[in-house]
Amino acid sequence: MSEINVAAVGCSLADYLYTDIDFNSDVFRKYQSRVEGDGGLSPGHLVFAGDLAKFADSDFQTIINEITGGKPFTAFNLGGPAIVALINAAQLLHGAPVKFSFFGALGRDATAGRMLEIIQRTPVRIEHYQKVSGESPCTDVLSDPNYANGKGERTFINNIGACWNYTPDMLDKSFFDADILFFGATALTPGIHDHLTALLARGKAVDTINIVTTVFDFRNEKDHPGRPWPLGESNDSFRMIDLLVMDWDEALKISGKNHFDDAFKFFIDQGVKTLIVTHGAHDFYAWSSGKLFEPLEMTAYPVCALADQIMLENPASRGDTTGCGDNFAGGVLASVAAQIAAGKKPGELKMIDACARGAASGGFACFSIGGVYREPSPGDKQAQIERFYQSYLEQLGQS
Repeated sequence: MSEINVAAVGCSLADYLYTDIDFNSDVFRKYQSRVEGDGGLSPGHLVFAGDLAKFADSDFQTIINEITGGKPFTAFNLGGPAIVALINAAQLLHGAPVKFSFFGALGRDATAGRMLEIIQRTPVRIEHYQKVSGESPCTDVLSDPNYANGKGERTFINNIGACWNYTPDMLDKSFFDADILFFGATALTPGIHDHLTALLARGKAVDTINIVTTVFDFRNEKDHPGRPWPLGESNDSFRMIDLLVMDWDEALKISGKNHFDDAFKFFIDQGVKTLIVTHGAHDFYAWSSGKLFEPLEMTAYPVCALADQIMLENPASRGDTTGCGDNFAGGVLASVAAQIAAGKKPGELKMIDACARGAASGGFACFSIGGVYREPSPGDKQAQIERFYQSYLEQLGQS
């Protein structure tokens, strides 16, 4: 096996998690969005703290105190779509010849110390994780475990903080020397997101594999309501993406389409090489042109049945759904890196492995509070996920 380097850029942040919030309560509905992009809360979506305060004509702390009943946060964890996915991939590939490096920003404050304390216990390299001016990014995560017929859902209130000050010139040559570039939900790192086309082009110029994941882009939803969300400077971004992972709502918003089939066709027509679209607790969809993975027509895959079974039989085992999608993306990333390290060439990768590792990772994330699983020892998560991975293959009749 050859050594593979994975470099990721995007948002890492502090997650303050509040569990057992009732999204159907009068107090939650008081702050709920009435028109898309108005700054109000919306289950499954992200809003910015400043916009919520303007929407409610109140200060942010008053709003949080009212929604939570003044209770302190249930848990603190490291969050952010880029870092959560990267940590999961690194944990799954314990012992493999793959190095994972994170490029991003945090502030010079006490929150930064709490974030570093967690990440330093993971396999991810952080030599390029920079302290810049501004508060460390953070998100208040409101979780309703009974929402969506007991599947659970979250609402995110984000403060971008220091990520406003992270710019493309901070990505040095070592970033583009990697074999795989992972652009993780860069809408939460605006300076990177707005230059994504140029960054993808730099990756392609040195023959990297470009993987992009997305997140609810409240900034563009608010500034340009009704218009497609941009990925970089132009739609040229799409033809330089080897693998695009997004959820159902993001697929509609970025494509500007009203129907899923039309959105799926849009990305294919724009030149994306591989596409995976998740849909919460529902089936997810995958398609491959044959340029990275083997050719695959649009195919529906179920979520992990073993995770659902465990939570049904033992409700106390349930954590929350925070980070399920990010861990799913990390499982897919781990599959790509592992297959490349094993000698497979672009066009030879097996989609079934990527989907199985993604579904297993997303399902396993339901048993923790927050997106990052804190391993008691190296290799622990790898061992635990293997059970879900094998069960998922059996679920698909692939054992």
